[in-house]
Amino acid sequence: MPVDSKKRKATIAVDSDSITKRLDAHAKRFDTMEERMKGMEEMLAALAQKLDERGKSTSFDPSLEGIIQASDNSAGGGGENDQEEEEESSDDDEASVVDECQKWTDMFLQLRQYRKDYGDCKVPQKHKENPKLGKWVGWQRMEYNNYYKKGMKSCLSPGRIMRLDSIGFCWGQKYPAPPSWDDMFEQMVEVQGIMGSVPHNKTNPSELAKWVAHQRYEYKRFKNGLESIITMEQIKKLKGIGFKWKGPKLW
Repeated sequence: MPVDSKKRKATIAVDSDSITKRLDAHAKRFDTMEERMKGMEEMLAALAQKLDERGKSTSFDPSLEGIIQASDNSAGGGGENDQEEEEESSDDDEASVVDECQKWTDMFLQLRQYRKDYGDCKVPQKHKENPKLGKWVGWQRMEYNNYYKKGMKSCLSPGRIMRLDSIGFCWGQKYPAPPSWDDMFEQMVEVQGIMGSVPHNKTNPSELAKWVAHQRYEYKRFKNGLESIITMEQIKKLKGIGFKWKGPKLW
């Protein structure tokens, strides 16, 4: 057999062994990724359950923090190369997003309580009882400005803006102050007298349609014994005009 032919066979054999080793390494890596995905699914299922339970209570559930931290363990042991370390960092990023969402919700609930106690959302920046809340309110206003500026990133989503609007949040001096409850009530009575009910556009609801949905949401919380910003006087006024407590939801 010619020498060149032997060399080619030897080279092919070496390449074949190299390819086999690479395929084995990839297979192990995929197995590890599959285990991590399974762990993440279990973590998210547990988190969803806790969030459902949280919707029935206004107090912060510390076990949520444990579920989020458990996502690090569900990713498995530490990697032996740079690629595995990069894969683990993506899990950390997802846990971080969940954590930030929970922090926002927790602060929003604190603002709801302030709204109930003081009648508005004008938290002083240096609020003695809750300094963090004053800073958080200022941060929401800044993010709101960014939201409406082209090319600016903002952590405020339309859903978050809607939730803040629902409790009469003040966005700043250059924005119009939110109308009072009585003003919106009069608008609703007028529209209802003309059209029979307030029209609701799912994709782009009017401010009045949003207000109507907020009243239903607050009344539901009131009936379930949860903290609510609707008052008995307001409930009586709504019942007095035959207000329908069931209707489209905004979130």
